[in-house]
Amino acid sequence: MFGFFSCGMFVSQNYMFGPDSPGGVPLIYWTKGTDHPIAEWWSRMTGVLFLSFLSGPFLFGAPMESHLKQTMIMNVGILIMFISIVFGSPDECVKLTWWPQVALQVVSGDASLSLSLSLTLSLSLSDLLSGANSLSSGGQSVGQSYEKCRYDEALTHTHTL
Repeated sequence: MFGFFSCGMFVSQNYMFGPDSPGGVPLIYWTKGTDHPIAEWWSRMTGVLFLSFLSGPFLFGAPMESHLKQTMIMNVGILIMFISIVFGSPDECVKLTWWPQVALQVVSGDASLSLSLSLTLSLSLSDLLSGANSLSSGGQSVGQSYEKCRYDEALTHTHTL
């Protein structure tokens, strides 16, 4: 999701996303560049935070359900920031680049919300089934098997995005 931007932030926010970006129009976010050390430091800090947060479930074993909830909150916050820059600083931002970013935030936030709700509801339903089935049978219940199947299915779907 933000892996490419994280790597670009490590290089230089001004070089990668400033007015003289080698990537051209799709990567030019700002009409005025700055290579101020504070801006570069914050850029690299943001890159580290994005990469460490987004790799949590894949490299560090963070639970996918929690990760999706955090991603949803992150996407809502970033959407608000994107909208505020488009309307609050019209002379400094390149609208051709920012409006698609706003649209992508809406879509990715919606996807995170859908996956998070789906995972939460399926786990809640399987908990109910597990409780009812464990009353009537010994050992591993049908509900427990269903819970594992639904959880594995949810993880498979999140990796395909």
